[in-house]
Amino acid sequence: MMNGLCLGTCSSRGGREEYTPAAGGIHHRICVGEYLGESPRPPRIASSVAPYGEIVEQFLEQQGEMVAIFHRLRDDHGFRGSYSSVRRYVHRLRPPEAQA
Repeated sequence: MMNGLCLGTCSSRGGREEYTPAAGGIHHRICVGEYLGESPRPPRIASSVAPYGEIVEQFLEQQGEMVAIFHRLRDDHGFRGSYSSVRRYVHRLRPPEAQA
């Protein structure tokens, strides 16, 4: 409790619940999105794999595994990024199949 207010998390749209003694102990839900509007998404940073996109596509057509693609990019093409960036890039190109 802070300054007579009990703050909780609003289940939708990132807000809070307030408890005010003056209101007879009633909880009021305040959703920030209603007052400030929806927050803009941060700009997407270009992938470090993007310059190697054609090479990645060729490896994928050859049924290449992501680890093998990463190693070939690094060893044969001078790629200095991480395996995680290769994995994210490949998943954007070809989303993983849903598991049953």
